[in-house]
Amino acid sequence: MDPGATDASRRVGRGRAVELLLLLAVTAAEVGDEEGALAAFGRLERLDGHIADPYLESAARLKVSWIWPIVDDFDRAVEAA
Repeated sequence: MDPGATDASRRVGRGRAVELLLLLAVTAAEVGDEEGALAAFGRLERLDGHIADPYLESAARLKVSWIWPIVDDFDRAVEAA
C-alpha cells in the first residue's frame, strides 16, 4: 500500500477491489466455476466489516449467501442473506 495514500484514497481503492471481487464471484458462480467462486468468496469474507460503502457491504453479503450452498452450508447461506 502506498505510504503517502490518504485514508479516502484507500477507501476508494478498497471499494474498487470489492467491486472486482463481486464481479468475479458472480461470474464464476454463473458459469459453474465453483473453484473460482470459492476463491472470490474467501477474499470477500476477509473484507467483512472493512467495507465503508453500505451498498457494497450489502452486495458482498448477498453474494456470500449465494456461495455458501456450494460448500453445503445452507444455514450460513440463510444467515448471510
